[in-house]
Amino acid sequence: MSFRITERSLYPAICSVFTELGGRVIVEPRKTTEPDFVVGWLGERWLISVKIGDTSKSTFIKNAFIQLFNELRDFSDVLRGSSHAILLIYPENIREIKPESTEIERAIRETRVYAIVLQPQMELREPLPAVLKRVEEIIWRKIPVSLSLKSVIALLKAHIEELMNNIYLEKGLESIVKDPQLFFGINPVKGVEDLAKKKIILGKILSFLGAYIFLSQALFLRLYYDKVPTILENIDPRDISKSTAKKLFEKLKEVNYRPIYDIDILDYVPNNLVRDTFRLLFALQISNIRYELPGRLFHELMPKDIRKLLAAFYTRPIAAYLLAQLTIDNSNATILDPACGSGTILVMAYRRKLELWKERKPPQEVL
Repeated sequence: MSFRITERSLYPAICSVFTELGGRVIVEPRKTTEPDFVVGWLGERWLISVKIGDTSKSTFIKNAFIQLFNELRDFSDVLRGSSHAILLIYPENIREIKPESTEIERAIRETRVYAIVLQPQMELREPLPAVLKRVEEIIWRKIPVSLSLKSVIALLKAHIEELMNNIYLEKGLESIVKDPQLFFGINPVKGVEDLAKKKIILGKILSFLGAYIFLSQALFLRLYYDKVPTILENIDPRDISKSTAKKLFEKLKEVNYRPIYDIDILDYVPNNLVRDTFRLLFALQISNIRYELPGRLFHELMPKDIRKLLAAFYTRPIAAYLLAQLTIDNSNATILDPACGSGTILVMAYRRKLELWKERKPPQEVL
């Protein structure tokens, strides 16, 4: 009988590395299929989740990331209020090693693992001993870290693709598009005269717009929460269902954000995806990239075929940055971009003006 390496096979070797670095196992795996456990390390309790999979598949990472966020609550009794967690994703080829303790130990110490740390939030791609030493250094030296904008976009892109595949807006078409022919007037679909085919194309466009609008609405709530945490009152972000989201959106309308929430997409989003959307957004610590994220979402998440249909052509961030550097030499300069789209050039112009202003005098407050 042959044995194949599983996540559970890696558990003893991973614990051994933690022990060498001063950690101790507090809670061993309690589930038969999910080898999550808790370790005491660096004066805190840490939830550890181990996966084996293809890290090039953003959907796999996204689902594992959401699961880890949810399990922080599942293990809250032993975590004692700690929000520290590490997701360790090993490549599929680790299954090919011999299922012997010495071989597994060697693989754990030498194989590059993709590690996502929830608190403080960061990502590392190194062998486990190096990962843990780097995490320790960052915590003791209080080095500011975050997930890269590229990684955040990849996770959100995987999620918006799932939303697109599950949002059906035919019945709510009129609430989003008053004149469906508008799209074909902007960029006629050459060679497609059949009405049925046009409806299919329009359906793809609407699925993206619906997914994007809902994700943007949820993202605005997430960013608003950073400034006004009381918006959630006693609501756990993991429990934001469709009905809860409706109430929260209504609250934001009353504040002064009606234009953002006037288009009602919630009725067309499955409840499980509503929950996962908020779980993902609240698991992500996005305060460091809050200015770049909204505009980049529209750029990066739109599929190429839909971008062509909508004639959506945009300025890449690096080009906008260079343009701002070349044209703005005064912090008091006035910037006008009448075709701003998602605002990439305006964001880079703001950055450039802020840089010049900081050179002129120390800022009292940077918004």
